[in-house]
Amino acid sequence: MSDNLKSFLCVLMLKFNDIRIERNVKSLINSIIKGKTTKLKTISSDNKEYERFHTLLNGELKNVLDADKLNEVMGLAAAHNLSGKYNVFVVHDESDIRKKHSKKLENLGVVRDLDGKWIGGYSTYNIILIDTQDNKIYLFKSVPYSNADPKFVSKKELNLLSNNKLEDNERKKEIENFIEQRDNYNSKSICFDSIKDVTKVLRAENKDIVITHIFDRGFDDTGVFELIDSLGDNFVIRSKKNRNSNVKALNSKGNEVFLKLSKKVFENKYEFHYNKIKFKNKTYIDAKGIYEWDNVLINNVLRYVVRVRFYKKNGERIFTDDMLLLTNKIVDDSKMATYIYHIYMQRPKIESVF
Repeated sequence: MSDNLKSFLCVLMLKFNDIRIERNVKSLINSIIKGKTTKLKTISSDNKEYERFHTLLNGELKNVLDADKLNEVMGLAAAHNLSGKYNVFVVHDESDIRKKHSKKLENLGVVRDLDGKWIGGYSTYNIILIDTQDNKIYLFKSVPYSNADPKFVSKKELNLLSNNKLEDNERKKEIENFIEQRDNYNSKSICFDSIKDVTKVLRAENKDIVITHIFDRGFDDTGVFELIDSLGDNFVIRSKKNRNSNVKALNSKGNEVFLKLSKKVFENKYEFHYNKIKFKNKTYIDAKGIYEWDNVLINNVLRYVVRVRFYKKNGERIFTDDMLLLTNKIVDDSKMATYIYHIYMQRPKIESVF
């Protein structure tokens, strides 16, 4: 870890022209390594040193160590390490910074705790890169943000504004000013900007690299699909439970409706028997995996979907819900169907990082 930090520091120093900032950053990194923690109070030898570290990070300095500089350095370093590689998995995920007992932090937003209750906190949008040849992981970026920031304009507020139904006139003027200055954001815009950013940085280093974006079900969005298509990239995204297929059926009232994707009969099926398979630190002996695949029209664009189920030796389901994976890769045989599952199963690696 200390070698990685020092290597990262060498690249980061190129971003600073002020020798005092450079000296303080080196001191901070050495204190983190020595103290094995990022808590400023713990690693500071006295109040003076604490204030120096705090000032370095709090945004008051013109030449500051901020998230944008860190992300720029991480992204460029990761892309450089992938130079010459033919394939990369890009894993996207959101992660909350929970501040349950904090009351006065700047723009303290709301996030969910592990029990699903709303508490104070911030959000982050994170990306890691996986070198598929050497199976190495590189951090690309982490974007912290708050839904309490005035510049955070939610989808709901945008819809109300566009329909002239936003009743708070002061907030209406504020949002309109942010939009005019192109200074507003929300979780979706951060996602879209991050997708474009990672592709731009990787292709600048290696124009022929094959990029596959991996997302969990919270990013099942046709706008995400279309953006990735436009960039010439691939995606594997877990489908929402309520996503419709393009197959119609009669409901209980006799009305014709689109059948849920989870209820659709798939055209192709493949079974594979595992002598041993492990999920969430639990090992199953003589398990069975069933892979089904088909295509589906989403907004008149052909996508492919892979459905995955696992069974114990006694025939019981290992997971209650089917895993439905959407992709713009062509899935036309069992090898490709299992490969799509393999790609998606790289996603949990980001959770161990963040």
